[in-house]
Amino acid sequence: MLAADAKLTVGQRARDEADRFSTITQQREAAGEVAHADTVRGDIQLQQRQRDLNEAKLAAERSRLDIGVLLFPDPTTPYTVASSLTQLLTLPSRAEIDAAAKANNPDLRAALESMPGSSAARGDTALRLRYFRVGRGGSKGTVGLLCALYGFVERDDRRRLLSGR
Repeated sequence: MLAADAKLTVGQRARDEADRFSTITQQREAAGEVAHADTVRGDIQLQQRQRDLNEAKLAAERSRLDIGVLLFPDPTTPYTVASSLTQLLTLPSRAEIDAAAKANNPDLRAALESMPGSSAARGDTALRLRYFRVGRGGSKGTVGLLCALYGFVERDDRRRLLSGR
């Protein structure tokens, strides 16, 4: 999306330069300093640059909508894109993510309520992941992603979860 915005900026500059060239050639033709062919060439160049600018605008809008479709339920939701990594926001802590998931996800809430009594944090997470895989139809890729999110690093834990034991 940032590349499309950069192309849009370049397209605007090119169109403005072509417009200036066309204006200058028209003025010089009126004064008898240049041939009519130069004026026609300036007009054609202006039309080409205007077409390039319109294509760049379309590409920028399309990329904005493509990202909006991936991120939001309504693709026309306004958002901004950080142009450098120093502007990125800090991620919430694991506890905040867990609390938000429990509060906002009815499937996760129902799964956690149906689980037997709590155990150690690591075992509780393992039970949660196993329940997700078996009870909610998660795939091995989903379990691998959840293992990475919850910080499982031992191969035995991953193997046990992926095999369903």
